Amino acid sequence: MAIHHRCLNWWKRRTVGQKWLIIVGFLSLLALGSNPDGSRSKNKAGMSQGNAESAQNRESASTKRLEKVDKTEVKIKVQGFVKDRLKSPSSADFCWRTNDSVVVLGENKYRVVGCVDAQNSFGAMLRSDYVCEIAYLGGNWLDDSSWRVISLVID
Repeated sequence: MAIHHRCLNWWKRRTVGQKWLIIVGFLSLLALGSNPDGSRSKNKAGMSQGNAESAQNRESASTKRLEKVDKTEVKIKVQGFVKDRLKSPSSADFCWRTNDSVVVLGENKYRVVGCVDAQNSFGAMLRSDYVCEIAYLGGNWLDDSSWRVISLVID
């Protein structure tokens, strides 16, 4: 019983933020260590399957980036290019309405449609729609040099 009381007292002394961090960390560790069916499999070297896959993923991360980018990554890059063209980029607030879309036009070419609320040169907040066609050239998707803006129209 003495250990139980010590653990309970230790837990009570933690702030709410610390408790959430502990819980999220514990759940993350559980999620990383198991397969979707909840089992833990081992390969021939005795390494758990999740660890072997993550090692392979780290090794081939750069080659995967060259092949394909995620639609979310495309949207994030376009938002950066839209911000660059605004009078007050720091005031930009991108809308997350349901008809925002990222359409794949072809091999590494995309069209993104969305809206942004931003201040004009007089300081008034205005909503503008934008349409951007963009091409991924390869490399690190975070670098602007890995992208080419084909067209960007902000109304």
